[in-house]
Amino acid sequence: MKHQLFADYLERLEGLQRRLHTDVQDLPAEAMDWLPGPAMNSVAVLLAHITGVLHEGIDLALGDPPGRVRAQEFQTRGVLSAAMLRRLDAVIDYARGALPRLGLADLEQARQDEDAVEALRCAGVERIRVGRFEAAKMPARLRRHLAQHQHVGVERHEAL
Repeated sequence: MKHQLFADYLERLEGLQRRLHTDVQDLPAEAMDWLPGPAMNSVAVLLAHITGVLHEGIDLALGDPPGRVRAQEFQTRGVLSAAMLRRLDAVIDYARGALPRLGLADLEQARQDEDAVEALRCAGVERIRVGRFEAAKMPARLRRHLAQHQHVGVERHEAL
């Protein structure tokens, strides 16, 4: 790696990958799409969002046009946990290949983030920091979501 920032970021991504595999790998299909309440997201949607944010952040840092369609992430349904974890693994592999090519100067370049309402200066380092912040928040959200599902799931199975 050209800078310790990238090694630290990759280490955090790999930690996120391990935690998500532990938390999600054995979830049944029903659990992946379960919604804990109105205006809340399923585990499948949260995983789609995590992978989208991470991939987009790396694309922006590399100066590549992001292929992310954020709205599609929130339409994710009917995808098994193994498939969602393969998507996550693919993004982590992408990071492993991309991060060693980046230097701090690459992160100083102005980028246009298509999700923004207007063209903003979106430096790659800021996007990586946002991605890291999002990645750090997601496991806690996911754990709360899973805990709610397990409680409801137990009640649902007992009723059957």
